Amino acid sequence: MAVVRAFDPYMSLTSNQHGSYPDHQAAIEAVSRELEWVRQNLPEGGRQDVNDVQTFATTATGPTPETQTAKGQQREIVVLLKPYGC
Repeated sequence: MAVVRAFDPYMSLTSNQHGSYPDHQAAIEAVSRELEWVRQNLPEGGRQDVNDVQTFATTATGPTPETQTAKGQQREIVVLLKPYGC
């Protein structure tokens, strides 16, 4: 949580990032500052099981043996509605 909070100002929801990341020392200081915030403001100092605060659910079907390649990558499925040339 502290790392996410420390680097949030440098993240963008677009493909264009805002500026560059801070230098090493500034990053350490930012994470330390945010870690203190986490310890003071979150229950148990931020030490919670993720399942206590998030619910994980399947949102899409996973690959099946018919759609997965030998390397585990999803392959493209092409369906021809008419034979070529008809």
